[in-house]
Amino acid sequence: MEELAISQMRIVLASWGSRGEVEPLAALARELTRRGHDVRMAVAPDMVEFTESAGLTAVSYGPKWRSFAHAYRDYWTFFFRYPWRLRKLGRMWREVSEPLLECRQQVSSMLTSLAKDADLLVTGMNFEETAANVAEFHAIPLATVHWFPLRA
Repeated sequence: MEELAISQMRIVLASWGSRGEVEPLAALARELTRRGHDVRMAVAPDMVEFTESAGLTAVSYGPKWRSFAHAYRDYWTFFFRYPWRLRKLGRMWREVSEPLLECRQQVSSMLTSLAKDADLLVTGMNFEETAANVAEFHAIPLATVHWFPLRA
């Protein structure tokens, strides 16, 4: 049986968030690296050390995750306890989302630079829209990884 030659690809994986968001893509990145691909990861600044400890090349993008962790946790806790309190939920969601919207330009610039010569851009759910714009700008494929059901 003939072996197919697989050429090396340059792949950028972008995953902003907690370890729960970063680790699934880090596992994918390790496997892609093992298969001989040139892989780089873009992660939140406080996830760079974790990513590098997995033997991967990491670049920080976006704000630190920890600066959002409490507001994010508080929002979802309140959401499941008091789903009928829409005004309060709206205020709480703005506390989480507004700083992320403000840093979107910085995230886009960094990811655009990192993906310049990439063959593929892979992203998690956070900043998915930004990654889609970057992939379209560079005319490269985009793959979004969901590790739990999110869309029908």
